[in-house]
Amino acid sequence: MDTADVRSLHLHSLDSLLADLVSGRPVGLVADGTCRFALGTDEARALLDWYRRNRPVWSKAVAKDLLPLLVDAAA
Repeated sequence: MDTADVRSLHLHSLDSLLADLVSGRPVGLVADGTCRFALGTDEARALLDWYRRNRPVWSKAVAKDLLPLLVDAAA
């Protein structure tokens, strides 16, 4: 992926950052896009997408009752 195709972290809102990471697009950690971060597996992207869609759990500890949901999301 060309550095022109990588949006720098400072240009993201939280929603656009999550959308890029869930879709597998890398995020530029420096303004010129040469240092990038991306989630490396489908499972990681699926789990982040689950959290993106379930904002009420963001402020809570991961409880035992969430584990089956997370396992299903990763599968």
